[in-house]
Amino acid sequence: MEKEYNTFTVRRLFVEDLPLIEKYSQYYDNLFFNPVSRELLPDIFLNGAFWAVFDGQIPVAVTYILAADSSCFSDTGAGWHLADLLGETASHCLLCGYLWTDGKYSGTDFYTPVVKLWLMQADRRNKNILVHFVPAQMKTDFESLFYNGFQLMALRGLDNLVPHWLFARNTEIETDRIPAYEDVKTCPLSDTKELSRLCEKGYRAFDMDVDKNLLFRR
Repeated sequence: MEKEYNTFTVRRLFVEDLPLIEKYSQYYDNLFFNPVSRELLPDIFLNGAFWAVFDGQIPVAVTYILAADSSCFSDTGAGWHLADLLGETASHCLLCGYLWTDGKYSGTDFYTPVVKLWLMQADRRNKNILVHFVPAQMKTDFESLFYNGFQLMALRGLDNLVPHWLFARNTEIETDRIPAYEDVKTCPLSDTKELSRLCEKGYRAFDMDVDKNLLFRR
């Protein structure tokens, strides 16, 4: 039996793609604070870029990148959390924005090609840390993020108390050469109080076990 495979392409979006970008923006209007609201789109165009994954001519995923020291981010509560968690100046970090995916493509791993894009853009912009925020109320592909070298740094309420998962990774790590750790803590994803406590104590989630519990190490 012959199997069909989708071939996806990734390209940068421009002003002529504004209807697609606005559709992406509206997806997050239900949040108390929308970091890609229509009012902030010009700042992202000026200091970063929007990108989309296409299946032929159909857009199936959208994300954006933004220099973390851009005022539209660094002047927010989210900017403070970044500095507090990483102990790094914002000038070293590339913000990798929300990844929207078309529900019809549920189960497709878009993080792997998008992370490659983020890494290339970080190299071009001389950034050595990728930072990715995900609204906690929305479905998150933890396993794909861990596979691509991200660690869960915290669960925090960013601007206007919107809870977010905060992920980060160094651009130079080798994801296929992860060492073993002796001090590994296990925590159910649903136990947000315990996982927040572990993060505050310096633990970082780096993988999941067969029961989908988060694995933490320092």
